[in-house]
Amino acid sequence: MATRTFLLILTALVIGTVRAQEDCVPTASIEPLDTWQTVSGEYDADGWMIFDAEFFLGVDYVFKTGCGDGATADHNTVIEWMTPICTTILSNDDGCENGRSSLSFNSFFDETVLWIRVRGAQGQGGSFTMAYRSIGGVPGQCNECPSYDEQLMPSSQWQSKAGAYGTGGCKVYRVFSAVGMEYTFKTGCGDGAIADHDTFIEVQGVGCATLSSDEDGCEAGRSQVTWMGTGGIIYVKVISSSGSAGTFSMAYRRSGGNGSLCGTCTEHDLSITPGVNWSTSTSSYLSEGCQIYRVSVTEGFMYTFKTGCGNGATADHDTFLELFDPDCGTLAMDNDGCENGSSMIEYIATSTGFLYLKVSGIEAAEGFYTLAYRKSGSCTDCPSYDVEITPTLVWQTATGAYLNDGCWLYKVNVTEEHTYAFQTGCGNGGASDHFSTLQLLDPGCTSIQNGSWGCNGPGSDINYLALETGVVYLKVYGLDGTFGTHTLAYRDLGSASDECSAVQPIQFSQGNVYLAGSLTGATSAGDFVESSPYYGSAVMWYAFELEEPCYGFTVAYCGLVPAWGNTLNILTTDCPGDSALVASVESYACEDGNGRYSFPVLTPGVYYLPLLYDPLNSVDGDYEISVTCNDEVWLGAEETIACAWTIHPNPGLDELRISCTGNTPRTLVRIHDPLGRQVWSGGITAFPARIDTGSLPPGMYMVVIQDGNRVSSFTWIKE
Repeated sequence: MATRTFLLILTALVIGTVRAQEDCVPTASIEPLDTWQTVSGEYDADGWMIFDAEFFLGVDYVFKTGCGDGATADHNTVIEWMTPICTTILSNDDGCENGRSSLSFNSFFDETVLWIRVRGAQGQGGSFTMAYRSIGGVPGQCNECPSYDEQLMPSSQWQSKAGAYGTGGCKVYRVFSAVGMEYTFKTGCGDGAIADHDTFIEVQGVGCATLSSDEDGCEAGRSQVTWMGTGGIIYVKVISSSGSAGTFSMAYRRSGGNGSLCGTCTEHDLSITPGVNWSTSTSSYLSEGCQIYRVSVTEGFMYTFKTGCGNGATADHDTFLELFDPDCGTLAMDNDGCENGSSMIEYIATSTGFLYLKVSGIEAAEGFYTLAYRKSGSCTDCPSYDVEITPTLVWQTATGAYLNDGCWLYKVNVTEEHTYAFQTGCGNGGASDHFSTLQLLDPGCTSIQNGSWGCNGPGSDINYLALETGVVYLKVYGLDGTFGTHTLAYRDLGSASDECSAVQPIQFSQGNVYLAGSLTGATSAGDFVESSPYYGSAVMWYAFELEEPCYGFTVAYCGLVPAWGNTLNILTTDCPGDSALVASVESYACEDGNGRYSFPVLTPGVYYLPLLYDPLNSVDGDYEISVTCNDEVWLGAEETIACAWTIHPNPGLDELRISCTGNTPRTLVRIHDPLGRQVWSGGITAFPARIDTGSLPPGMYMVVIQDGNRVSSFTWIKE
């Protein structure tokens, strides 16, 4: 048995009665064999039982609480196939008989421990006996067709498969056959075929009827069967002639067709339908041979085929790829475009239907290969991904693209209590040629945060505080299914620095940044000049490089336990901290007694934030704070608002003018398109104001004017 992917330490391995489970954890382990087995249990209302089992790629599994084979239930049951974080993959309710369930599937996981949960529908309690088995999985005794032990993929080259069985045992292999191909299976006569006992080989077809069999047809005590394929599934059974135990190595191959001598493009060997995740097909050919695939494609999607460069693609010889249209016209070809001796084709389908892909060897070489293929244009299914990134303390970039209704998925390695910035705009190398959207997913692929439209233009941004070390997934996709290319700018914003001059500024615009860490070990070295009233304070520092004014720059210490009663409410504009900018409005408390401080930062530049270390704090200065740059306009007590706003011309063309009759306060203006996206924003201090709208497409817009606590909105039409 292969090593388990997930090591589950179970506190109870006894199958029997359990009470309702408060936690989603396994209560027992099962091992599905190719014969029916049963396990019984019961639970109270709102309870369940979970069994963990190891699943293998391509094996069929059946689990049921009714319909015979020992399966029963005294209540309405639900059976679920789940991941170890309690995410349901597949489920069934009443699929067997009334109130009973039957869940069957072909595993797309390999050597992976997953869970089977039995529970009552609508939270019912009761008892059950679940019958379960595999078809083609771990054998019980001698498999009987259509059960099988392994699946084989014969190709033009001889391959071999080692096996063994005990007294009365056998081995059964499933094979997908092609019309007109000749298949040979043998336990002697060379090519890797051997046996230490007298063997018998039988080929079975539909309904498990015998198609051909042989005993001693190869050499004394060894067997060989040659069968002409008619298409469909066949089963090859190896058994001892006398029922004795033994070991063997069966050699097998497929001959005829394109594997022996390459034919026309429509004479295909296999049919494939690429999906959004990488798939593989392993085969081979003799000298002068090839393999031809009929490929199902959909218009507008990009299809990638390769014999190297990862994702399971390999070749033991120099390969050549050719892609043909339905009339065998050449669409694309490649030699060594992937890596030395390996090839890759990327092609965007211009119509829906079938194409033909030929794999052959340069200079008629023979050999084995594994073709990897996929389509892009739809989203990669998390936890699969397109690119893996590890943010550092400096800005990095990664570029991706997708087609209509597509996306680009990043796997991101993160560290606990670090804040991460992701942008497809806002500078720092981030860009997008369409309205892109960001979405952050947790390790279980559940959405945890959506990007904001804080960037001017079509970009989006996210600031994310990692709560644990591990991975998250970042999805980039086009608004309303639009397509295009983006450059993602990303960075680990890091942690605080003990010395003011050593802190690396965080480039920051409108939006939020969340920061966390510990102030333990903070000193006063290099922090404040002697003339400062804060000289000698032990602090850690953050710095923010503001690219635009923050009419409300807010630092919130909410959530700290215990509260920080003496937190500094200042920013400084240099290092060591000399010129202090004190919060301009009175701080107000969070619900837990901590403070929230706001500063009018009206000039772009670098501002330094000191976090005071309190040695009397029982949590050793652990902090989690939020920093916000927003649009609010802070006014002095002497300022009053008495302005009647007008916008003109309306409709207009390349310029929007805003006028005020009365006082002329400092004002924030935002323009939004019909989808609510902000397409322009800025502060205005002199009137009438003129805004260049030449780059905006014709349509209807919402103009929002904020003066103090009053907000006015107008509809404006650009012709």
